[in-house]
Amino acid sequence: MSIVDLICRLVARIYFTFVHIICWIVGVVLRKRNVSKPENSLLLMSAKQAADRIRKREIKSIDLIEAYIARIEQVNGITNSVVENNFDEARQNAREVDTILDSIDEKGEAFNELMNAKPLLGVPFTVKDCIEVKGMHCTAGLVNRRDMVASEDADVVARTVGGSSGGEAALVAAAGSVIGLGSDIGGSIRIPSYFNGVFGLKPSSGVVSLVGHVIETTGHPEKMLRIGPICRYAEDLPIILKVIVSDDKLESLQLNKSTDLKTLRVFYMNGISNCFVEPLGSECSNALKLAVEHFERKYDICAIRVDLPLVHNALDFYFTSMNVPGEPAMVHEMSGIKVII
Repeated sequence: MSIVDLICRLVARIYFTFVHIICWIVGVVLRKRNVSKPENSLLLMSAKQAADRIRKREIKSIDLIEAYIARIEQVNGITNSVVENNFDEARQNAREVDTILDSIDEKGEAFNELMNAKPLLGVPFTVKDCIEVKGMHCTAGLVNRRDMVASEDADVVARTVGGSSGGEAALVAAAGSVIGLGSDIGGSIRIPSYFNGVFGLKPSSGVVSLVGHVIETTGHPEKMLRIGPICRYAEDLPIILKVIVSDDKLESLQLNKSTDLKTLRVFYMNGISNCFVEPLGSECSNALKLAVEHFERKYDICAIRVDLPLVHNALDFYFTSMNVPGEPAMVHEMSGIKVII
């Protein structure tokens, strides 16, 4: 290791230590408010379990909806996740679901067809504020869109079950929602899910319709953008994915086909080897190690560690790829600035 590398690492260590101290001081000065544990047992079920119990008439959809509405009202002052709600419509939809289920024979063909078509019938969900829901604001968090109201549901919303509002990973983690729909172009599903200890999935390109998502993208950014689920329970990911995937893509994904994990190749990174990037924390590093060892031991896989030489330039690559020749830059699209190309 050269003298220059040693100096860079020393400077980086001092810098990151200083940042940690500042964050610690801020945490001490500002009063921390914690989200209380959910006490209602209805909030402690996966979406799959809730749907099964609704189908079997063990619980009613309206009771599940009321439980989540009460939880949102309890935690939203802390998480600030829900910017707009449609609680009244959710209640109405839930009552309609209960009426329908009470009126049909659960052993009949009509019941089976309904359950196959709507596997999460009666289960509420939340939607990120850049996915259109008819009659609700769709601002994408931008001041210049504060008065924008969606005239139609986004394709992905039209395919899902009846539900509530927006906020996602923090709200799902706080038991204010059991399923959330988010979007991800550079980590917006994966990173919040990781930070909040929930499960998020960025689907493959083109399998979930982007119609009704704002800001609209073209070119390479459109290939990077995905709409996907955020869930508190991993078992809900494949179910909600089957619901939101476009019909013409569902068969090719083979979501019902089991996978032999012994045939997979596993690669992993243990942080980024660059002195200007903070090293992976010990907790994350240990968790990664346990995961790698689990795959190697249980499935007889030889996991391969990789260190991508230019990964520290990933952010530059990302912002460069967001600009499409002949099109306004994404920053202009988001800010509402009119640019003549």
